[in-house]
Amino acid sequence: VAGYDTDKSKCQDWPPTSEQTEIIHICIPYSENFVDIVLKIIESKMSQYVIIHSTIPPGTTKSIQDKTERKIIFSPTRGVHSRFLKDVIRYTKFYSYYGETDLRLRDYFYERFFPFNRMDNPTTLEIAKLLTDTTYYGLLIAYRKIVDDYSESLGVNVNDVWKFAEEI
Repeated sequence: VAGYDTDKSKCQDWPPTSEQTEIIHICIPYSENFVDIVLKIIESKMSQYVIIHSTIPPGTTKSIQDKTERKIIFSPTRGVHSRFLKDVIRYTKFYSYYGETDLRLRDYFYERFFPFNRMDNPTTLEIAKLLTDTTYYGLLIAYRKIVDDYSESLGVNVNDVWKFAEEI
């Protein structure tokens, strides 16, 4: 495993001693030039697979796949950063790519993640990550604040209000 970051103090074993890297994992924040950054990284290294773990807009995987011969896989991370190590094994690891079933990829996910599940269309998974994970979690945080603020404005115990929802 070789790690690369624009902050060189975070890098380990970079650059790799071998030009051949079987899998490149992309775990960078999305930006307007995300596609160009990813293409620059993957074109500089020999690899068969590129797995994107970042949260990305719908169509990003296709945009990258259309510009390279390498197999681009979208497999977003799930969970909360503060409990990442627990959440990464707690949630089903979804992945998706264009093209026919790749048994090597299936075996890769099988050996490392349980449970895991393949979606047929990366755009479906990109939407799922944004709307049922990231956005939903944000809405829950906002809702919690609304309930807390309202309860406090009426002078009631916020924790007692939330006791009512514990069974839900």
